[in-house]
Amino acid sequence: MVPAHPGGRLAAPSTLRATFILTIALAYFAVGAFTVASFLLSARGLTLVFATRFARTEALLEKNRILARIDREVALARKLADDPVVRRWAVQESDPALGRMAREQLESFRSAFSDHVYFIAPLATGHYFIHDASGPKLTTLDRQNPADAWYFSTLASVDDFALNVDYDRLVQSTKVWINVIMRDERGIKIGICGTGLDISGFLADVLQSEDSNAVAILVDRGGTIEAHPNATYVLRNAETKDAPKLTIYDLLGSSAERRLLMSAITDLSIGRDDVDSFPLTVEGRRYLAAVSAMPGIDWYNLVLVDASRVLGFQAFLPLAATLVASLLLVLLAVALLLNRVVLRPLSALAAASREIAAGRYGVQLAFRRRDEIGQLTHAFNAMSATVKDTTEGLEARVEERTGELSRANLALEESQRLIMESLDLARRLQAGILPGPGALGAAFPAHFVVFLPRDVVSGDFYLVRRFSDYTVAAVIDCMGHGVPGALTTMSVHAVLTHVLDTVCHDEPARIVAELDRELRETLHREDGDRRLDSGLDLAVCVQDTGRPVVRYTGAGLSLFAWDGRAVHEVKGDARRVGYRAPGRGEPWTTREVPVDHGATLYLSTDGFLDQAGGPKGFGFGRAAFAELVARAASRPLDRQEEAFREALANHQGERPQRDDITVLAFQVGGRAGK
Repeated sequence: MVPAHPGGRLAAPSTLRATFILTIALAYFAVGAFTVASFLLSARGLTLVFATRFARTEALLEKNRILARIDREVALARKLADDPVVRRWAVQESDPALGRMAREQLESFRSAFSDHVYFIAPLATGHYFIHDASGPKLTTLDRQNPADAWYFSTLASVDDFALNVDYDRLVQSTKVWINVIMRDERGIKIGICGTGLDISGFLADVLQSEDSNAVAILVDRGGTIEAHPNATYVLRNAETKDAPKLTIYDLLGSSAERRLLMSAITDLSIGRDDVDSFPLTVEGRRYLAAVSAMPGIDWYNLVLVDASRVLGFQAFLPLAATLVASLLLVLLAVALLLNRVVLRPLSALAAASREIAAGRYGVQLAFRRRDEIGQLTHAFNAMSATVKDTTEGLEARVEERTGELSRANLALEESQRLIMESLDLARRLQAGILPGPGALGAAFPAHFVVFLPRDVVSGDFYLVRRFSDYTVAAVIDCMGHGVPGALTTMSVHAVLTHVLDTVCHDEPARIVAELDRELRETLHREDGDRRLDSGLDLAVCVQDTGRPVVRYTGAGLSLFAWDGRAVHEVKGDARRVGYRAPGRGEPWTTREVPVDHGATLYLSTDGFLDQAGGPKGFGFGRAAFAELVARAASRPLDRQEEAFREALANHQGERPQRDDITVLAFQVGGRAGK
């Protein structure tokens, strides 16, 4: 094209086309880089998924292989412990005839054991007999000798059998010992017997994974290393008597990973899952770990897998090359098409725009296309005819609109200030109905309160009142939150106070019933107006100072009680207060909760229990609340508040607060602090 000519057609400099093409190329290269990066991340994720499945499968296979190796020896050792001749001889060791018969039986068992080793230590004499390939040996066990501590601790703490990796001074060898408790006909412990597996052979058999990418480690419930590919660790633990033994936790990279592995072992020990998997850093190297429990022997199999070696990046190279080639072909095709269909017409429009910018508003472009580019050219021609008029009136209109916006902003700021002042006054008025620290301390010396309105003011409140022979404690969750909820709390507080002062303060079910009746009358519940249907949930406790019980009535809220050993949830009635719901005529129930001196009671609105959080955004839940009570119960009440707030914050994370939250906890007859 050429510059403007009498026909009215204009041309743009060739640099516009080059710039446009370069911009498109850069954009496609950016998209390509993002696509390749996404592909690499997906490949990495696929590798992690595959490695995790491999680690879990390998853990189960290793567990079954180890159990098959050990179960046979355990079964033989148990049969030895149940042999009638051997048991009689363990009690009557001085009988020569019985001794000959027992030695014959023991020798038959020795030939059946894998390592051809047996030992027996009767409790009556304290003798320790052991027979291996080098012959029989005998010594006497001494409670004062640290080397013999295994015998007395096993008798004291083991009921059936136990596995122990230890160095034996008689055979001067380290073995995996299977210690089985011997009992007489009455079930009384009379000694220990069993066998041993050579540690080097055991490690070679059970820890030699068929896949070189997997490393297997055996630990006990406390994390002590029982078997490890590095035999130095196993021998060190076997020869250690008084000093602490090496644990798997000593090899981990951080305290968070230690807690993660401890939690997994705890879950496996109670049967929550067959295998658990997660990343671990062991001795400075990153692995995918899978841990499984071995029931019966109380050991745990930890399999470590190097994810980078399970499925390397080389496997994805052909796919990556195909992806890059496809992106280049798409880039070339799009660039050619854009140049023909879009860039050339846009160059003409750009040149015409420069003419208008120079003050020549009569520029017109010829167009024959009916697509979007043709419509744009037609719109440009229409625009150039009206630019002059628009330019002249633009400044006056902008100034006018700016003034209107400034006035609107000032009015908005003033409205916001008045609203915030009103809300702050409402907050202070609402705070006036809550019991202060003095009233709470006088009623319950040991207590804490978590009171978290969702907005400035709350639809929750709590009440504590002392009478001559009773103390009343309640938490109330009115419908709604913010200003509507706060207005309801003021009315409910007034009605509840009237009920306690004039009607009843010693029977919680009657308190709730009277509150429901008077609240319906106050809010005109009987006038047939269906547009107003609000109410509340509450929990009321009445403590009789002369009896070791607390009487409780709940309307939609539960009571959680800690008796020093466990947490008990006492559920209230499903019927709420004030609503026009079915079952209005059913009475509320008073439940008596036995409490010892110092028992702790927890009342909570559903704001705490329903707060969304965690990885999937679920509510906190009743079970988690009960677990939180159990964990925090060992602390003094004035320190439990911190635990509750911290648990709520950890669960909630970055999610917004859904509802008003109130928790009232108090110790029946308790004192503040420890």
